[in-house]
Amino acid sequence: MKRILLLISLLTALALALTACAGLLPAAAGTPAATRPIIILACDQPGSADPAENWTAGGAAYLPLVYEGLFHYVGAAAPRLEAQLAAEIPTRENGGISADGLVYTIKIKPNAKFHDGSPVNADAVIYSYERTGTLQLGANGITTDWIARLDKVDELTVRITLTQPFGDFLNSMGSVWGNYIVNPAVVKANEVNGDRGHAYLLGHDAGSGPYTITAVDSAASQITLERVATYWGGWNNPQPIDRAVIRWLAEPTAARAMLEKGDADVLINPQATDFVTLRSNKNIKTAHYPGIMQYYLGLNTAVKPLDDVRVRRALAHSLNTDVIMRDIFLGNLSRMEAAVGPGYPEVLRAAVQYPYDLEKARALLVEAGYENGLELTANRMNLWANDAAVLEFWCADLKKIGVTLQIQELDDSTWSSIWFNECAAATSPEIGPISAMSVGGDYPSAWEVLAQVFPVPRLGGGRCSAVYRDNPVINETILKISQTTNSAERAAYFQILYDAIAEDASAIWVGQGQDLIAMRDVVQGYEYSFSKGGNYLPLQKMSLTR
Repeated sequence: MKRILLLISLLTALALALTACAGLLPAAAGTPAATRPIIILACDQPGSADPAENWTAGGAAYLPLVYEGLFHYVGAAAPRLEAQLAAEIPTRENGGISADGLVYTIKIKPNAKFHDGSPVNADAVIYSYERTGTLQLGANGITTDWIARLDKVDELTVRITLTQPFGDFLNSMGSVWGNYIVNPAVVKANEVNGDRGHAYLLGHDAGSGPYTITAVDSAASQITLERVATYWGGWNNPQPIDRAVIRWLAEPTAARAMLEKGDADVLINPQATDFVTLRSNKNIKTAHYPGIMQYYLGLNTAVKPLDDVRVRRALAHSLNTDVIMRDIFLGNLSRMEAAVGPGYPEVLRAAVQYPYDLEKARALLVEAGYENGLELTANRMNLWANDAAVLEFWCADLKKIGVTLQIQELDDSTWSSIWFNECAAATSPEIGPISAMSVGGDYPSAWEVLAQVFPVPRLGGGRCSAVYRDNPVINETILKISQTTNSAERAAYFQILYDAIAEDASAIWVGQGQDLIAMRDVVQGYEYSFSKGGNYLPLQKMSLTR
């Protein structure tokens, strides 16, 4: 997933302009509401309906509508953390965060209720986090792995003590992964052989959100949601959508035709060429937004010749991102000037940039002793759209500077096992020194994105970073950022970090992906959420006109 905003006025203006141009506006007063279900074609995979397990982008199509956390992020650009089930955002000033940054005291809204009418209280919060931490099914690593203990102060107050100060802890609690509060009574009543209700939650729910799961069809990759009329948060929308059918298509080429014929209402992340076609259809509204995913070429610096920074810098200068953005992504890619894309907060331009310059690239290779050229292999795991086209395009430019690039298809699980789990990518004959990778934040945090890719040891455990680079400046600066919440200190550290990563050239950033949204003109009230991603639709705010 996951899921990782920028205080730059240009991006804010862009997001607003795209929304206005696309016509994604609330329904006009007096417009009759349709009673049929909305049909949504999501991307990725539905994943697990158990919120303690799901860690796929496709899960954001339904989990945030069914479950709620103490906090969540709102906004398409520069998203902000808001209290959801919590009564307020804890701070040092209001006594919610201890001076040493180890203890968080969180108050819960007194009127929050689960779908069965039982209260969301301290017991439910403690049970939910302990359940996620105990099951260890994946989503635990985002928040619960930082928790040393949970204590009930009173019915509506929880005290969380961390294993160590963590400057991003509050941000991590806004993630759509690993933070949802489940109804203990429902889960316990359906527990089988100590599974903490896991099997039950694969086809049912125990949430407090505005919708409930009524059907899970795993064979068809389809989930049906129904509106909870008694939702504790109330319904300000006079024309709400009562039912939603969310589908994940195995063959994405069929999706455009379904939308054009009216067999679907919303299509998330169509192929770039299909998106261009849909933009010319008068019955369809389109928009695109900077998303959570970054696309980059990871360099295995533990092997020759990539152990030489001059070679890495030569490769960086040889990638023509202008043409890639224009001709391959058809404009649906955001330019990156640092190791994190412009959709995130705390992103600063790196002091070192690598403009496309084949002469500079050739000179660096000669300086490194490769005047007669060299051969490299790049792994393609189909982790992001157009990766094959990008590698093939790059291959042609590399030939001009004497570099022969072999592109090999590699199974993602094989690559991940050798690279991260076995830490054997430096010696394994199966692994090429370059890999087309993608990474996204589990919440809007530049720190969390970088901590997955560059430090040794890496976030989540394991000594092997995604670029096999053990750089002391990078390691120490990432650690310092994790230990402070002071905004001025964080900004200074981030600048050091971005500059160090750029100078090291251990990864070549291609660009920040964009979420492409296409919907029929009968859909009203849509709002994009950076934190939840393109698959998420705020159904509680939306309506169908026919």
